[in-house]
Amino acid sequence: MNLWTFIAIVAVAGMLFEYLQNKNSTSEKISEKSAELSDARDEMQHLRKRIENLEAIAAGDPSQFSSEWEENIQRDEQEENRNTVASMAQKRRNNV
Repeated sequence: MNLWTFIAIVAVAGMLFEYLQNKNSTSEKISEKSAELSDARDEMQHLRKRIENLEAIAAGDPSQFSSEWEENIQRDEQEENRNTVASMAQKRRNNV
C-alpha cells in the first residue's frame, strides 16, 4: 500500500465518520421537534376546548355567541372609523 492509497482511505473514513455524526444529530433534532410539535398540538386542543366552554358560559348557544360577537366587532370598527374621520375633519377645520 502506498502513501496515496492510505491518504484516500483516511479521507473516506473521515467523511463516513462525519456523515454518521450528522445523521445521529439530525435524528435527535427531529425527535425533539416532534415532541415539541405534539405538545403544541395538545395545548392548542386544550385552548380550543376552553374557548368553547367560555362561549357556552357567555351565551347559552355558542353559535349565537360567535355570530353576535362578529357583528359587534364589525359595528365597533365602523363606529371607530367614523369617529376617527370626524375628529380628523374637525382638526383640519380648526387649523384652517
